[in-house]
Amino acid sequence: MKKRFVSLIGVALILCMFASAASAETKIKLNTSWGENSSVQTAALRFGELLAEKSGGKYSVKVYPSNQLASGNQQTAVEMVQYGDIEMSMFGMTVLSFLDDRLAVVNMPFLINSTEEADRYIYDENAESRKALDDILAENGMISVAFGEAGFRQITNSKREIRKPEDLKGLKIRVLGTCPMFFDLYGQLGADPTAMNVSEVFSALQQGVVDGQENAVDTAKSYRLSEVQKYITCWNGVYDAVAFVASPVFWEKVGDDAAMIQECAVQAMAEQVASCRASEASILEEFAQTMTVTHLTEEETAAFEAAVEPVYDIWTDKIGADLLAKFGYQK
Repeated sequence: MKKRFVSLIGVALILCMFASAASAETKIKLNTSWGENSSVQTAALRFGELLAEKSGGKYSVKVYPSNQLASGNQQTAVEMVQYGDIEMSMFGMTVLSFLDDRLAVVNMPFLINSTEEADRYIYDENAESRKALDDILAENGMISVAFGEAGFRQITNSKREIRKPEDLKGLKIRVLGTCPMFFDLYGQLGADPTAMNVSEVFSALQQGVVDGQENAVDTAKSYRLSEVQKYITCWNGVYDAVAFVASPVFWEKVGDDAAMIQECAVQAMAEQVASCRASEASILEEFAQTMTVTHLTEEETAAFEAAVEPVYDIWTDKIGADLLAKFGYQK
């Protein structure tokens, strides 16, 4: 009787161990480069909901906005994904271009001029341009899972309305240090481009360390930049996409679940793209309560296009003429 009791205890312990293993969650740290009040943050949380539901609770996602896991440093966050310290992340392509000059293709001035072109070149998974982005990210230690939209990066400043390239002359404009192309772009426009982490931008604008910055309106809202800027110019000169990437270390661990995780990511980012596009007009209306919102005419836009054309002379060899052609560039 005693032996039978001990045997039953052993069986019960084994069953408990199997039950515990079956119910154990795999926790995913998801970093984003955006603030909490953004469509990207909403998409990150939505991804967590979708994955928890689809996996039956096997996976749980903890979202860390504003590169919190890397103390606000975007370049450090990228490296943490590469090394497997962060399982997944959402970065703007402007953040990733320090890894490889070719990744600056998405942000080249006036290359992507509409959301329709963004759909064609970035969000169509079968497009040669999209496949090229996926391959370049893989070569640089990240798995391309899905893409979302940051939007057109507009220029804000505290000094004056900008309607022509000359209006930028002498303005100290904060740019992403991870995107070297921006130094050539804003230098060509006569501005003084100054590198700075996004986490430092609000205080730098507030204290007058820099005069302005450039970001999509959704990002500007998430960091409350309208509180410290007087003017915004919607020039639509630079488009930016959100790369939803995974660590190769993590991707290998999930094995066959990778397809399920990617399916949830694609759905969350498709919803994010729709939300981002639907909200831009209302965000600009909100900004207009305290800022001067300037929309350029076709003639004014053409003047900017002509002014930044020399940037292609510098960057065509770095990016590659073939890759630029896949995104529709014709010299």
